[in-house]
Amino acid sequence: MKKAASFRERAEQICAAVNKLCRNEEGFYTESPENDQVSQITNIMAILAGASEGEGAKQLMKKLLEPKDWFGQVDLFLHLYLFEALNKTGLQEYFMSELSEWKLMMNRGMTTFAEVPLEWGEENQRSECHPWSSAPNTFFFRTICGIQPLSAGHKTVNIQPSLGSLTYLKAVYPHNLGNLELELKKYKSGIEAEINVPAEMKAWFLWDNQKIELKPGKQFLKL
Repeated sequence: MKKAASFRERAEQICAAVNKLCRNEEGFYTESPENDQVSQITNIMAILAGASEGEGAKQLMKKLLEPKDWFGQVDLFLHLYLFEALNKTGLQEYFMSELSEWKLMMNRGMTTFAEVPLEWGEENQRSECHPWSSAPNTFFFRTICGIQPLSAGHKTVNIQPSLGSLTYLKAVYPHNLGNLELELKKYKSGIEAEINVPAEMKAWFLWDNQKIELKPGKQFLKL
């Protein structure tokens, strides 16, 4: 515990120094006090590290999503951190719009992941089966389904879907206690949910400022 407290204190000191020395007038974080270049990934890391928080982090994230020829633009691998930052800032609705590169892979007939964006050219592809580009697999569950672990081993979870423009979702979340199964139908008036919770798991469903404790087994909700 002493070590953890020491590391937290050190992290706060680092964030304070970064805010003092590396934040420009537009609210972006620069590469260093001597280097005023602004990159997407550095600013995303500032959000994840807690240097930028609350509404300020949300507005910064929105700026980072604007079309621009960024220095240090996120590639397929670095989208892992972009997706994480979307969740942290409550901007999950932007997730689907960040999948254009993966849609292009599907349109090209690929069933596994490219190493780098296809627009970089075939001569730059060393692998078409690259696990570092597989972040959407995780964030389909974490962002769209909204499954968030609350304790070690996923024995307690929140389910807070962010469907965006989707009106229907069916998912099976593999778990050592048994599969967590969701079927969601979204309407203008609310949502219908069929959820099957493993016997030893505790789960809550969150929607529109409501939090419902779920029972083990299959249940139906209309909110």
